[in-house]
Amino acid sequence: MAFIIKLAFALVALAVVVPLVAGDTPVGQVLRAVWQDAATFCERRPEACAEGVALARDAGSFIAETIDDLRAAPDPGSLTAEDRNLAPSAAPAAAGAPQTALAGHGAKPLP
Repeated sequence: MAFIIKLAFALVALAVVVPLVAGDTPVGQVLRAVWQDAATFCERRPEACAEGVALARDAGSFIAETIDDLRAAPDPGSLTAEDRNLAPSAAPAAAGAPQTALAGHGAKPLP
């Protein structure tokens, strides 16, 4: 069901954007100029383009290594003893203390 809602939203967004881009509107003219400028960027600045390609390659390698590390983890949902020590303790509230979500953090109840 969520897929159908997302697909419907995408189609409505496309139906709104296409007339702006396809027609001879100011928005369409600007978008075409930006596209033409981006298409010739590597011809005008080959050194910047090469740096961008190297950066994209390094970022891709980093992302792939991170995904591999996450897949190699024994059980990513399990907590270690150290993790459990970091969890806040559920201390009982003092008698007459207000029961608010922020009571333990120094928040004062509203009058």
